[in-house]
Amino acid sequence: MVAPYYYPEMIGSAPYCTDLAEFLAANGWEIRVVTARPRYPSPDAFPEYQDGARDVELVRGVLVRHIPVRPRSGAGAVSRLRGDLSFLTSAIAGRITGKIPPANVVLAFVPSIFSVAIGLAFRARKGRFVAVVHDIESGLARALGLLRPIAAVSLLETLERFLLNRADAVVVLTPQMARVLRANRVTAPITVLPIWADLRDLPGETAAPPEGGVTLMYSGALGRKQGLHQVVELAARLLSTHPRVRVVIQGSGSVRGELEDEARSRGLSNIEFRDLVPKDRLLQSLREADIQLVPQDARVGNYAIPSKLVSIMSAGRPFVSTAEPGGALDELARVSGAGLCVPTGDADALYRAVVTLIENPELRRRLGANGQRHVREVLAAPLVLKRYEEMMRTAADLPIVGDEVRTPA
Repeated sequence: MVAPYYYPEMIGSAPYCTDLAEFLAANGWEIRVVTARPRYPSPDAFPEYQDGARDVELVRGVLVRHIPVRPRSGAGAVSRLRGDLSFLTSAIAGRITGKIPPANVVLAFVPSIFSVAIGLAFRARKGRFVAVVHDIESGLARALGLLRPIAAVSLLETLERFLLNRADAVVVLTPQMARVLRANRVTAPITVLPIWADLRDLPGETAAPPEGGVTLMYSGALGRKQGLHQVVELAARLLSTHPRVRVVIQGSGSVRGELEDEARSRGLSNIEFRDLVPKDRLLQSLREADIQLVPQDARVGNYAIPSKLVSIMSAGRPFVSTAEPGGALDELARVSGAGLCVPTGDADALYRAVVTLIENPELRRRLGANGQRHVREVLAAPLVLKRYEEMMRTAADLPIVGDEVRTPA
C-alpha cells in the first residue's frame, strides 16, 4: 500500500488507510505500507519520527516503512507539490536501491496523483494495481485557483489521465467523482466505495450533550477547501441573536491563524479554538456538541467529500453542511436523513438551518439517530472493507513469478 498519510496521523485519509491495512492484516494478508514520515497537518515530521529511528516499524501486524520528505514551507499548492515530489523521489529511490521490494498487488491512495506513479513502480511483473482516489487534485486546483497558469492545471489533468489509465481498477468515494474522471477520459474500471465507520466505536445510543447552551462544532483539517470563513461569519451573526450558543473550531491546518485573527478582530467571544484529539477520543469530543458543521467550498464538491461526516453520524449528532444541490454532500444528507444541506455562499440559508436545529432539540435527536442507522446499514466498516478485500483477492489470484514478492528485512 502506498499511502502518503498513515498512522499516527489523525485526520484526512490517514485513519482510513490505516483501517484498511489493519483489516487486511487481521484477515491473513501480508501488508507492507510505504508512507511519509508522519507530519499532517504540521509542516514537518512529528518529533518522534524526525531522526529516522522509526522509519521501519511493525504496527498491529502491518510493516510500515516511513520515508523522509521535505517539510512544507507554506500553505500554497506549490509547497504541497514540492512535498509530493519529495515523497515520489524518496519512494522511487527506495525501489531502485531494493530497500522497498515490489508486490504482486499494490493499492495507492490518492490525495496526490504521484502516489499512482509510485504504486505503478512498485507493481511486480504481472502484478495488479488499484488506485483509491480520495481527492481529484486537478479539479481542486482548478476550482480553487491553486495553480497558475491554467496550463499547469491542464498538465495535471493529463498526468491524472495518463497514470489512472494504467491502473487495473480505480476506486472513488462518490458517483460525482466517477463522473469527473470519466469526463477527463479515464477509461480504467471505476468502482464507487464510500468512506466507512468502525462499528466498534459506535455508541449504543444517541446520548444528549451536556446541559447548558447549545454548542456548534467544526472538527477536522483547517484548510482552503473547507470554506471555514463561513463558520466565523455564522458565529458573528449568532452572537447577536443567540448569545448562549457556543461555536467550537477543533483542528489545525493552514488557515487556522487566519480564522483566529478574524475572530479576534471582530470580538467574537462565542468562538473557541481547540487542537485535534486522538482517534480514540474523537467520537467523545464530537458528542460534546449538539450540532456539527460541515462547510465546503462550493467549487470542490465534485472532487472530494469530507471524511469527517462518517464520524459525525457515528457519534449520533446532526450536521449542517454547505454544498451545491445534487452534490455528494447534498445527496448524503438526503439519503441518510442525518443532516441539513444548504447552498454554499448562502449565509441566510446556513443561518436558518442552524437556528432550526438550535431551537428544535427533538429534530436534532431524530437526525442524529438517522445518522447512526445509516452507518450501521450502509457505511459499516465490515461491509465496505470486505468489498476492498474481494477486489484484492481477485487481483491476487495470480502466480507469483520467481522471487518478485519477498518480505523486506
